[in-house]
Amino acid sequence: MAVKIKHPFDVKIRIPPAEFMDEEDAFKRIMDLCDAFDAYEVERDVKDVLVVDVRNIKRDMITLRITLRKAISYADIYNYIEDMLKFVEEDAGEKIDMKIEEINWDISQFGLPSRLADILDEIISNKS
Repeated sequence: MAVKIKHPFDVKIRIPPAEFMDEEDAFKRIMDLCDAFDAYEVERDVKDVLVVDVRNIKRDMITLRITLRKAISYADIYNYIEDMLKFVEEDAGEKIDMKIEEINWDISQFGLPSRLADILDEIISNKS
């Protein structure tokens, strides 16, 4: 049985500039890619599962905040991230050398059973 989690997390994605790009072009490219990352949940209709926000950018890196709207497995998280990277490439119309550098989980309380999030969600939805 897969563990399901609902913690928000940050994903750092390294995107090296193309060889022909100067600093200004590289930064503009990153800004253009931010549009695609930010549009992912709406365009792929996954907004009921997760929300993507651009948290930080550098010349060669984008940090995204992923907020899960329901508990999902690590395997599902991986699949959504892979789909998001494919979506960004499709939007850009080019193959982009994107690499996941780091994932930082935003855990406010440690040690709670994984199923607690599901139980609380069920209780809240039943009261609505």
